[in-house]
Order: sequence, then C-alpha cells, then structure tokens
Amino acid sequence: MVGCPFTEGRVTINFHFNSMAAKVAVLLASHKLSEEVIERFSEIRESPKYDFFILYHTNEKCNNKISNSFIYPFSDSILVNLGYQSLTNSVLPGSNHFSLLGFFKNYNQYSFYWYIEDDVYYNGEWSVFLDHFELDLKSDLISSYVVNFEEQPGWSWWGAIHYLRGSIPDEVKVRSFNPIYRISNRALNFLDQKLLRGWVGHHEVLIPTLLKLGRFEIKDFGGKGAYVPPGCTNKFYRRDDASIVNDTMRYRPKIHIDEIREQLLYHPVKTYR
Repeated sequence: MVGCPFTEGRVTINFHFNSMAAKVAVLLASHKLSEEVIERFSEIRESPKYDFFILYHTNEKCNNKISNSFIYPFSDSILVNLGYQSLTNSVLPGSNHFSLLGFFKNYNQYSFYWYIEDDVYYNGEWSVFLDHFELDLKSDLISSYVVNFEEQPGWSWWGAIHYLRGSIPDEVKVRSFNPIYRISNRALNFLDQKLLRGWVGHHEVLIPTLLKLGRFEIKDFGGKGAYVPPGCTNKFYRRDDASIVNDTMRYRPKIHIDEIREQLLYHPVKTYR
C-alpha cells in the first residue's frame, strides 16, 4: 500500500493505492476541491477493496494543489487531445464521458470503473452499494433510468448521436441517466474505438446505444423497467412514473435535505448537512 497525502483547506486525506492489481476504480467527478467535496470523497472511499480517484475538471495548469497522483486533473482541452469529436467546445453538456475515457487510457488495468458525480449522495454506507455489484462480472454498463426510445420518445437528446453525419434508427436507441454508473474495461475500449472512428453524441444516448449495438450487457441498478434485474425494482433509487419530483434520482429540481430519508441514492444533492 502506498499512501499519498492531499490537503485542501482544513481537510487532509491520505490516499492509498492498492498495488496488488486492484480490479475496480471508483472515480468522483468534480469541478472543485472544496471541503464538502473532499468530505464526500472520504465517505465514498471507505472500502479498502477499490482504488479511488478524483476526476478534477479545472481550467488551471497543474500546480502543487492538484499534483497528487490520485487526482486526475483535466480541462476542456481533453475534447481535442483524445482525438474524438465532441458536441460542443466544452465538456458540458454531453461530453462528461471524455474525462472517464481519458482516465481509462492512462489507467487501463481495471476491470470496472465507477463514475460518480459530486452531487450524488447515498444515504447509507457506500461500501454496501459498491459491494452489491462486486460479483457481477458480466454487466458492462450499470446505470439508472435505462429506457428504450419508444418508452420516452420526447426526450430532447435522442437526436444527439450520429456517425460521420449519418443517423441511426430511433428504434435501436437506448438512453441512461449517468450521474453515477459502472462500466467495464471492455466496454470502454469498445467506446474508445468507436469514438476514434467518428461516432459523436451526448453520453446519455451514445454510451448505452453503442453498447447495445455491440451486444454488451446493460442493467439498471434500481428504478423500474426492462433493464432492471429481478429483485432490484426501486432498490437503489426510487422512480415514480407519476411525477419526477418524487424520484430520488433526477435531473432537477435539487434534492431538499428533508427528502433524504431512505437508504437510497439521491441526485442532485448540493448539501446534505
């Protein structure tokens, strides 16, 4: 075990890297290194089974503040440096996957990668959530709100996927909500090759659609729908088809602290104390 200290404000973290060929990387994505972000990172990294990193979106050059090897800093220049085409000239909206793929191309020794945005909160022990999927070695993508086109035809980003200016039929498209998801090494390698060949799209339709076309295994870790495994309906997040404001994982509105009652995933949570 190798320890590396990182200090931000009054908070100090000792990072530990499992040199014994760790299988899973857990990545917290953030555009800031505030005390609250570091606190959330500390909560997520409680389990010794995994290797933990921060995907830090910055416009600054690397300096002493972000030189730690367990912080993976990147800027919007990643949109060019990877050799992919992007929707716009910024990571947001839709190109969040570039940072994960950039990390993967530098750290490709892991079998699986968890991507977790800093406004995702689990009202329980993170190790319980992560360990639940430890023995699932077949699923290439595990995310939330995984639905086919016909289930939600009014979604605004369906058209944001194309290949060399060509389109693909709506009936083969799949979308997922990706503030938190797990993806396999083989799936990331497949996506890297597809993006290098000219595929472009919003990550919430690009990732699951390409993986479906490539015959990879896709699952939903809760909620409802065809991609939810037996016994997992509303297991890690609650989906209420009647109103999105009752869902614990949603695009908006923000989660109020009074809503955090069950041992579920919540998003977006800006503060929870």
